Amino acid sequence: LRGADALILGALAPAAEPPPEAERAEADGDSPSGEKRKRVFSQLLAVCAAVVKATQAGGCVLVPVPPGGAMLQLLEKVGTALAESGQAGVPLVYVSPAAESTLAHAAVSMEYLGAYHQDRVFAGNPPFKHQAMRAEGRLVVAPGLHAVQTRLQGPCVVFAAAASMWAGAGAQLLARWRHGPANLLVLAEAAAAEAWARAAFAPLAMQVLVAHTDARLTAVEAARLVGE
Repeated sequence: LRGADALILGALAPAAEPPPEAERAEADGDSPSGEKRKRVFSQLLAVCAAVVKATQAGGCVLVPVPPGGAMLQLLEKVGTALAESGQAGVPLVYVSPAAESTLAHAAVSMEYLGAYHQDRVFAGNPPFKHQAMRAEGRLVVAPGLHAVQTRLQGPCVVFAAAASMWAGAGAQLLARWRHGPANLLVLAEAAAAEAWARAAFAPLAMQVLVAHTDARLTAVEAARLVGE
């Protein structure tokens, strides 16, 4: 990058108020990328623990997700956590018009994979575990709710396109599950998303977990990383 006149960065995360641990790490001099990876991993563990607890109590879980890495990471971690807790029978449902194409693209995009998933490919395995979960019947992929109604009768985990929270599958499920205190809504964005959900679907008796699982850098973090 030395001597470059311009650097164009895409796919940055929206600016949001960082959690306290991010401020402490910055004060300690940790790099933005390394600190963020640790923070995201910690948040993923918190999401998995909350999902396992909710489904064990008979609740349903709604996780609005953007297409891409954050969704794939959540899907893989949650699926593993449920299996390890003895809940492999709890269905995972990914509902989005782009669901099939997103998963298909992820399976062939070697250049975008991290070291762990590249090692899986070099060992002759699919890069992500969602292929195996679909083959086992644990993961169901559908463009809309009409195709998965029978999977939503008991405890389940639904990954819905983030945009559908305004009008679509996410909004329909939130309206259906909002009165159940055993149910859980996982929001991967900051407090603004929580405030919107509580205002639009009040009264909201279900549990709400706000988790910072987006591993992308914000503009401020990217500028700091380039400066270093």
